[in-house]
Amino acid sequence: MFMGGASGSLRAGAGKSPVKLTRSVQDSRVKESCGGVHAYLWPSCGITFIAGVEDMPGNSIGYVPTRAIVAPLEFTMPKCLFF
Repeated sequence: MFMGGASGSLRAGAGKSPVKLTRSVQDSRVKESCGGVHAYLWPSCGITFIAGVEDMPGNSIGYVPTRAIVAPLEFTMPKCLFF
């Protein structure tokens, strides 16, 4: 399992309103996945999730020099919810 979170800069890049995106993910109106694998939302503030890395495509997880693990994160929503 992999536990991660979507930081403010990621949420800001995913739409025009990062606060609405966070609330919509928490309200289950927007689905979240990590490398195509369903991400289970952790009950907390922001967007914190758990995903099964064993089901993700090979080489989909990397790292950056700031000691962070990088994984693909997808948000799926109806077009009417696009922020």
